[in-house]
Amino acid sequence: MLKNIQIVITLDKSTQSHVATKIRNLVETVDARWVKPEIYSIQLAIIKKVDEESLFEIGEILKEELCEIKSFDLSFEKIAWGPNSQNPKMLWLVGPQSGELIELRNVIEQSLNENAKEISKFSPHIKLAKIPKRSFSKEIDLSKIKISVDISVDNIDIIEVFQDGRTRSTGILQSIPLSF
Repeated sequence: MLKNIQIVITLDKSTQSHVATKIRNLVETVDARWVKPEIYSIQLAIIKKVDEESLFEIGEILKEELCEIKSFDLSFEKIAWGPNSQNPKMLWLVGPQSGELIELRNVIEQSLNENAKEISKFSPHIKLAKIPKRSFSKEIDLSKIKISVDISVDNIDIIEVFQDGRTRSTGILQSIPLSF
């Protein structure tokens, strides 16, 4: 059976809870499909239609390639329209560019080039919600929302994404530690 997988940085439970608390007012006032806190993550790659053999191979390749990448910290400091304010479809938690994150993404992309059927474009963010067109309002002033989220990146996860109608859930297939 073919699986759709993602390579992600998963937020720990305490950070998930912190983000959910900070955006509570938005959740109560903005008509959107909100991401469940337990699914908050930073997506590094999407790989579609992977069979079991390729999945094992991908895990082994990533273990080998990522063993030299050192753990690092990331900061997120504001909520923004995604993919951009001219084409607002989602609410994202974003922060400044990180050289370590770009390096990690590049290593993953180069490692998976032969195995991946499709690797997504990269725009570092944590997806908070999908906004239906009918609900979009420029009157939502995102600049007034103060948020600061720090994440320690110690491992990456290979997850499977399950879609049941409008409900999305994930399951971690493999966790790969970075070096210290």
